[in-house]
Amino acid sequence: MLKPKIKIGVSLCLLGERVRYNGGHKFDRLISDVFASTLDLLPICPEVEIGMGVPRPPIHLVRDGKEVKAVSVDSEIKDFTGSLQSLANARKHQLSLLSGYVFKAKSPSCGLTDVPIIDSQKNNVMKFGSGIFAKGVRDLVPALPVEDEIRLNDWNVFHNFMERVRIFNDWQSLDKRNDQHRAKFHRNACVHVLARGQDYVEVFNSMYLKKHSQFSLTNNCDYIVWLMQMLSVIPSRLGHARAMRYEMCSGKFQFSFKESEEAFQKIEFFENRDTELDQLLVRIYESPWHNRNISSYVNPYPCKVLLSAIQHFND
Repeated sequence: MLKPKIKIGVSLCLLGERVRYNGGHKFDRLISDVFASTLDLLPICPEVEIGMGVPRPPIHLVRDGKEVKAVSVDSEIKDFTGSLQSLANARKHQLSLLSGYVFKAKSPSCGLTDVPIIDSQKNNVMKFGSGIFAKGVRDLVPALPVEDEIRLNDWNVFHNFMERVRIFNDWQSLDKRNDQHRAKFHRNACVHVLARGQDYVEVFNSMYLKKHSQFSLTNNCDYIVWLMQMLSVIPSRLGHARAMRYEMCSGKFQFSFKESEEAFQKIEFFENRDTELDQLLVRIYESPWHNRNISSYVNPYPCKVLLSAIQHFND
């Protein structure tokens, strides 16, 4: 039986749909070339879904006292904050099934961190923050891996996002009340944390032991939120090499002496900057031993996704 495709949310305009306020779109080739062909997408345009229409007066974020509101910029000021927040709640079940989300950068509804917030009194940009719908999604599913299309067009950010999506998807399909399943997930996640630093592994193990001994749904949520926050840190080249070597030494792959030599040589070439991460992953996928064990660090996502991404970034 084929495993279902990983499902991620995506801002609809990034697929080339003309849903923006001016009747345009923000077609993104990475979304079209890689994600649409290898993942199951849930496209959403929150502004259209709450009935704002196309074309429409644009909205912007305004701080009024302690509140940040999404209001229209035309003379007839309308407040869409409540509607955008309600949409996130209305989509709660669908959002809980997603393993990641790609938002439209700088959008008052969908931006993650780069949306200008205007001071209503001084009428100038006072800081940058999140779009109303994007914030609602993150509040509902705090562990959900998220990115925007601008950042994703950097290979290291793309790889990091796909790594987090894979781990979160594994967590979603996990029988969390089964001690052995949770322990196996944790051991695998530790390899990913190791790439960020040995000290983090010690903290992560302490957290696991505490949550494991006092198992509850609340502790469960704390655990995966912390893990996803930690994995959002992009490892150094040294960190990647450390985690790769750990996996190679774990006994999972049952190497012959020659295969072991070749595997460590590939990692050394990467650590010495003779190859890049994408080249290292391709060489691992091409090795006869790579599928002897399904390691989410050595096999972070399907080969089809990797090859499609490499073609996109090399074009």
